[in-house]
Amino acid sequence: MTYKGIEIGEKPTLAMIEEFMKEHSSLGFVTDAKGIFSEGEKRKWKTSTYKPIKKLESFITGINGALQQRTRWEKTRSRNKAKREKDEKKRNEEKTKHKSSDYSKLLQDPRWQKKRLEIMQRDNFTCQMCENGLTSGVPLNVHHYVYHKGYLPWEYPDKDLITLCVNCHHKLHEDKPNTTRK
Repeated sequence: MTYKGIEIGEKPTLAMIEEFMKEHSSLGFVTDAKGIFSEGEKRKWKTSTYKPIKKLESFITGINGALQQRTRWEKTRSRNKAKREKDEKKRNEEKTKHKSSDYSKLLQDPRWQKKRLEIMQRDNFTCQMCENGLTSGVPLNVHHYVYHKGYLPWEYPDKDLITLCVNCHHKLHEDKPNTTRK
């Protein structure tokens, strides 16, 4: 390996690297001489193609370029990660914010109203837990035994739906707050 045209052996000294960096400070080094020296040690003083270094000057500028590129990549990666996290947080907030109101709108849909009526007729307008019926004055609901991701309320098979009075429906959700999702 040479430095300033003089043969210096297989490995430079830290002082040589410091001297070069002082003389060429306009290159905008992203690390100090110890950082360059450390990179040289890691690479066993070989180029990226595993060949012995011929000129120390080329090696230092090459390492600096690689470190600059790595720094830019890490900054970009960090910015992208922060943006992804921000976007994900915003999506989650929007889902939470609109979830109940969107579901309420779905329950007003004529297709759900039709399906709901069919299930209540099947169950003789009677709660399948306590046997309260329309004459008891307690409102009736149709409960989904299980929730399927991507299904709309009226797309469930009849076997996944049951008529319950408001009280039993509420009690069922208190006992099992995390209804199974498939």
